[in-house]
Amino acid sequence: MGKPVLPQNMSLYRPAGQAAAAFLLAKRKEVALYADAAMSGDPEGVHDLRVAVKRLREALRLFSKLLPRRLRARALELTEQCNDALGRVRDLDVLLGHLQWLEEHAPAAVEALANLRETWQEQRGLALEDLLALWRRFKDGARLHTRITKLADATTLRTKQLQRLPLESFAYLSIRARARQVAERLTALQEKDDPATLHRLRIAVKRLKYTMEPFLQALPALAEPYAVVAKVQEAAGLTHDYDVLEAAVLEHFRTSGLRRTRAARQALEVLRERRAQLYAATRQEMKTLARPQWHQALMYALD
Repeated sequence: MGKPVLPQNMSLYRPAGQAAAAFLLAKRKEVALYADAAMSGDPEGVHDLRVAVKRLREALRLFSKLLPRRLRARALELTEQCNDALGRVRDLDVLLGHLQWLEEHAPAAVEALANLRETWQEQRGLALEDLLALWRRFKDGARLHTRITKLADATTLRTKQLQRLPLESFAYLSIRARARQVAERLTALQEKDDPATLHRLRIAVKRLKYTMEPFLQALPALAEPYAVVAKVQEAAGLTHDYDVLEAAVLEHFRTSGLRRTRAARQALEVLRERRAQLYAATRQEMKTLARPQWHQALMYALD
């Protein structure tokens, strides 16, 4: 995953409106940085561009009250389209990678999983074609580039009171709100290994991470609590991947009439053991977000 591109020399006392515009321009640069590699079909390039687009989308959400509504809506529309198209390719890359792991750990199931692999490879090719077609309609990203530039320029001209709020105060309010959402969902995951519960918590953690990123340069002490959140998000994401993989493999065996075969039993046994391990590891990582030490580090960074 590529590192976030951030504005330089971001003062804590800079008006939030100006900071929002600078950050949007940085996200525009980040998207352009990874576009060529993604459009070549390289899986890592697709991943990096998808993350860059997600960061742009979260910036549009984070600074929504500071941005001109109509221009923000237009920029968000294109961003969502890019995110969806990239997601369809990236999700299949992830599934194919985890399917390879399953084949290595359940060799008796390799032949039984061959059709599933072929299906996903074919779907990946079609999803990449759709992504390239979308990018061409955007004139190789120029439309998105232009809309973000217009939005940033218009944001710097706004004179509403919220625009003049110091960046430090905006960071405090935004990060605290996201941290509360995470705290509200933490307890539920301790009770059972439930995919829906994990998914809701994973989304909350991811949004907290993307909310913290714009302020890393201005608030250096934020790096420590941010690193914890990033680690938690990675653990939760991997666990979610295996939830999706297990459901897909189970459906494949059911529809192909292989559900009661030795191959299916071995594959599902390996998957469920791995899934249990990942849930245990994720719960352990999640505990760090509930500890007083993490909250103290976060408050120290924001103070």
